[in-house]
Amino acid sequence: RNFWIPALVATVVICGIVLGVILLGQTQRPKSESSSQKPARPIATAVGTSPPDPTPSAKGTRILTHNFDTATPIFKPLFNSAMSLINTKGEGQISGTRSGFLPAMSDIFLVDYILECGMRAVVVPPGARYGFVFRAAAAENGVIPKFYALLLDPNQKIAEMRWSVETKSIMDPEQSLPPGLLQVGKKSRVTLEVVRNRFRIFIDGKFGAEFTMDGPKEGRIGLCLLGIDSTDWTVNFDNLQIFALPGKEAVDATPVAAPTASIVATRKPFQQSWDFSAGMLHDTRTEAVDLVDGATWKRPEGKYLHFLTAGKSFLEATFDVPDGVDAPSHLTVRHYSLSSKDNNGGHSPVRITLNGNEIFRGSSKGMTSEGWTEDQIDLGNYVQPGRNTLLWEYLDGAQTPYWLKSFRLSSGNP
Repeated sequence: RNFWIPALVATVVICGIVLGVILLGQTQRPKSESSSQKPARPIATAVGTSPPDPTPSAKGTRILTHNFDTATPIFKPLFNSAMSLINTKGEGQISGTRSGFLPAMSDIFLVDYILECGMRAVVVPPGARYGFVFRAAAAENGVIPKFYALLLDPNQKIAEMRWSVETKSIMDPEQSLPPGLLQVGKKSRVTLEVVRNRFRIFIDGKFGAEFTMDGPKEGRIGLCLLGIDSTDWTVNFDNLQIFALPGKEAVDATPVAAPTASIVATRKPFQQSWDFSAGMLHDTRTEAVDLVDGATWKRPEGKYLHFLTAGKSFLEATFDVPDGVDAPSHLTVRHYSLSSKDNNGGHSPVRITLNGNEIFRGSSKGMTSEGWTEDQIDLGNYVQPGRNTLLWEYLDGAQTPYWLKSFRLSSGNP
């Protein structure tokens, strides 16, 4: 009995010491080890439930590219006393000197499309904004009665969509842009997707905002400033491009019957023009042709093309006929040439073909008292969907110059 009692006491003491060491080790475990493990599950859960950012829609056929390199801008300021627009170094510069909405409009008329343009403002007065005008009606008495406007504020990081019907302006609630997406002094590529009553904005390919509004269904495209006071400020625009919607992109989640009827009802006439008096040579290829100033030759109305060498000089112009647009039916040409029958010693015949098919041969009727002869040429059935090519050829045997001022393609009545 005296032997087992001390042994039992010693065993109890040893067990107590071991248990104390284990407990002491647990209480002294580094905090960084335990804290680094706790957030793992919450972080994984947050990432898993975060919806992905919307991505830009696919683009269809390119309808237009404009590099702001024409001598006369294709966008026309509505208020010449309060704003100005010039093309310089491949950019269109719009300056404003008063408060209010200051649009510069073009004759580009579309329904649904994807519009892109570079935009940069070195200084933006507090509260001022800039952006696109679209689906706009023609100006009447200095007012555009119907339009949409996307207005961007890089100071407050805001996108605003407003529309006007009969001079009554209706604004959608402003939407905040993601941080860092739009900055004063930095050029941004702004994309506007116009699909029926749904408008999405992307900046440098990243989602910015989305609006749904029921207003005008069609109209012209423009650029704009929104001034806050009489401070003089300028926004630069460059490389404007317009794309058609690729088929199914024109139909969103609404019932199929509604967009189908809308598409049929909103087919638009085709219109595209080339005006060389403004020095505009987009979508053209030439040989032995000069762009000259009419004053040099004592001719009216600015600049135009001078075909130099018979049998060699030519001009080729391309245009695209997108889906949902009526094909052009006639060509209106303002030009000047002489026929051997004019009895004034001249002869400058020209041949015009469309996709290789002759639509005009001979000469114009000579310059009239109003200036240039304007000929209406029927295009027959030679227009095709997609890419088309017009070709002017200055024919062998010509003895005097052929002059081309402008030409216009359109559907419907001339």
